[in-house]
Amino acid sequence: MPSEHLQIFGYADQISAAPGETIRFMVSCEGASRYRADLVRIVNGDMNPDGPGYREVVVRTPINRMHQGRRQDTYCGSYGIVPPRHRLDALNSFTVQAVIWPTTPDKGEQAIIAKWDAPRRRGFQLLLDRRGALAVRIGDGGGRTSTLSTGSAVLAREWYVVGASYDAATHELRVWQEAYQHFPRSDSAAVAARTTRLKTAATPATPLTFAAIVRRMRGARRQTALHFNGKID
Repeated sequence: MPSEHLQIFGYADQISAAPGETIRFMVSCEGASRYRADLVRIVNGDMNPDGPGYREVVVRTPINRMHQGRRQDTYCGSYGIVPPRHRLDALNSFTVQAVIWPTTPDKGEQAIIAKWDAPRRRGFQLLLDRRGALAVRIGDGGGRTSTLSTGSAVLAREWYVVGASYDAATHELRVWQEAYQHFPRSDSAAVAARTTRLKTAATPATPLTFAAIVRRMRGARRQTALHFNGKID
């Protein structure tokens, strides 16, 4: 396989060990089924082109050999989670609100509050969109989604009251953002509303999450995505 598709990531469970102690190495390998590992003594680690150059000496150990490789996912955080509850699972209409302090609002979609079944694309999300504006997304479970954005990016490192709602009776979708402080020439306070034919689907067995969505389950472990960078009150 071409080298550009080969990725090997690894880390040790501790940075040093005394004679007789053990260091464990966790390795994730993509693009190949096997990899080679050697224990080396670094004679010179200076990569300066004006210096003597990098030099290492292989130390003979039993680990110096080919090893079986496999992909090992990293389960990122942090996020908050409320286990599934009947009252939340049966919601047709909803209103959610939070106070946020976004650190990097322009770094892609970031979930604030969500009850989202990612494989079935059903439920709702209150999130920052790719432009850093507040948005609400709903899904009907049939692959169709509807997203409404304020279209106005929030300022980084400022407090905002944000929220979203969906009324199943009127089919109105609404999202809003309001800064705690007002700044000259800033239009970061905004409200957007529209009616939609799409109906949000109930999400049984799906948790309510803060600062992320659950992308999928791997056994008893949750793989999350759309992590929010900042503070949520």
